[in-house]
Order: sequence, then structure tokens, then C-alpha cells
Amino acid sequence: MNVHDSEQLAAIMTAAGYEETGDVRQAGIVLVNTCSIRDKVAQKIVSQIGRYRHLKEKNPEMVIAVGGCLAQHWGESFLKKTPDVDLIFGTHALADVPKLLELRRRKGKSLVDTAFREEIPSLQSFAGTAQKNGGGRYHAFVTIMQGCDNFCAYCVVPYLRGREQSRPSRDILTEIEALVGQGVKEVTLLGQNVNSYGKGLAESIRFSGLIEKIAAVRGLERIRFTTSHPRDLREDLISCFGRVDKLCEHIHLPFQAGADSVLQRMNRGYTRNEYLDRIASLRQTCPDIAISGDVMVGFLARPSGILRIPWI
Repeated sequence: MNVHDSEQLAAIMTAAGYEETGDVRQAGIVLVNTCSIRDKVAQKIVSQIGRYRHLKEKNPEMVIAVGGCLAQHWGESFLKKTPDVDLIFGTHALADVPKLLELRRRKGKSLVDTAFREEIPSLQSFAGTAQKNGGGRYHAFVTIMQGCDNFCAYCVVPYLRGREQSRPSRDILTEIEALVGQGVKEVTLLGQNVNSYGKGLAESIRFSGLIEKIAAVRGLERIRFTTSHPRDLREDLISCFGRVDKLCEHIHLPFQAGADSVLQRMNRGYTRNEYLDRIASLRQTCPDIAISGDVMVGFLARPSGILRIPWI
């Protein structure tokens, strides 16, 4: 997902008249896309930004902008940790980066925009994104929704990506058709919880219905998706693995723990047996399906009820 966010950001900047360079020493603007999963990652990000300080000393006009989940998480405090940063933009501000850079130039001081939008502009179809993803590549990522409403006890996604917002199917299909026109044969549908696709849309559609529409796109050969939540895995989606030829025989279905008591403290919304029943249904529908997952080791609950992961 971070890879696709970076692709989108590059396309947005190109559409705004900027030119991408492979040599950071030639850059007038350095955009850093961040993750906020582990403390070690955050340390590496701060260290990397520190390396850009030397370039900025040689070129005082260089602008350093930081976005993504860590930017959303730290907000203004990011400027205290890395005073050389000129712009902090959150997960909902991706499409506004060119305007924010211009505003920062006019004001001549660092800016922070981590506000959540009622509608996420970057979920709209970008013609530039299709061009960026295509260009002779056989595979492309396509965002179908963003955010999560599940509030698993250990997870920061609802707080950093916001609540679930789905993208209209017509916009998704338009982007995929453009990608196929550029030679793309395989798409991976992205979302923090793709299974719940369709919430809040004016059209009545579930994720299974979206897959069926995408499968009808001529020239597209393979469909993948990530990530799924076991609680929202319904029979209509499971049945797609038996009747949609273009859907690859693989699902990533994180189980996180094997004990009901731990799953309850995690607020996962399913039991061990319910998870295994879904696995059995998947295998019955598609005997050759490949199933991958995630598991946490060392999940603890503090007396206050706030849960933490001591390691991942």
C-alpha cells in the first residue's frame, strides 16, 4: 500500500508540472513517504531525513516534505525531531501536496496538514496514476478503499488512515481499463480491509460484486487483493474463488492468535473455530487455494484495558 501511495504521489506531482529525478542531489523537493508500524522503522526514517540535511546545507532552497502514517502520527512534533522538514502531510492530504508546497513557498515557513477529510481526494481516479503504473509493466496496484472501522486493540490504522471510505466502482473500473490499455495484465486491489468494500457508497455493491465487474474487463488476466479481515469474509466472496476464473487462487487472511481469549482481547470479532470454518469453506470452494496469514507472539493486556504488542 505504501508503494502505491508513493506511485500516486509521484503521479500527482508530475501532473502538477514537476519532473521526477533518480538523483536526490538534483532534487528541489524531496518527498518522504513513511510507515508507522515499528519504532525501528521510525528511527530509520528520522536518520534518513537527517542525511538530507547535508544536501540542504548545500542547497538552502531544497524543500523536504514528509507524509504517510508516521507523519500522521507525529504531526507537528515531527518538526521538533527533524527541524529541517518543511512540510508534514497526513494520509488524507496526498492529493493536496502540490498546493501545500506552493502555500509553504508563499508563507516561507514549515506547514503541517494532518486533518482527516470527509472524503479522501486521493481515492478519486487519477489519469496520471494509470500512466505511472502502466508503461510496459504487467502488474499494477489499484486502491479500492482506505481506512478501517474494526478497531483491533493493537492497531493504529483507524487513527492514522481514518474510518473506512470506499471508492465508487465506476472510478475503479475506469482506472483498470486505462491500465489494461497500457499493457497491464494483473491488478492487486488494495485496502486496509477490502472485505468491507462498499460501505457508504451510493451504489449497492459488495466486494464480491466489484470483483465480478473487474473480471469483465477485457484484456485483464489476473486479479489479486489484500488485505482481508476474517470477520468480514462472507460466503459471497468465498464463492468468487470457485466461479471467477481471473481471481488468483490465493488469500491473505491474518488470524493473529489461536486462543479465543486472546482474540477477544484483541477485539478481532471472531473465534478460533469461526476462522477455521472460513478456511474449510475456502478449501471446499477452491481446493488448490493458497492461504497465508499473520500471527502475533507475545500479545499482552495492561490492567487499563489498553493492549500492546511487545514485539512483532
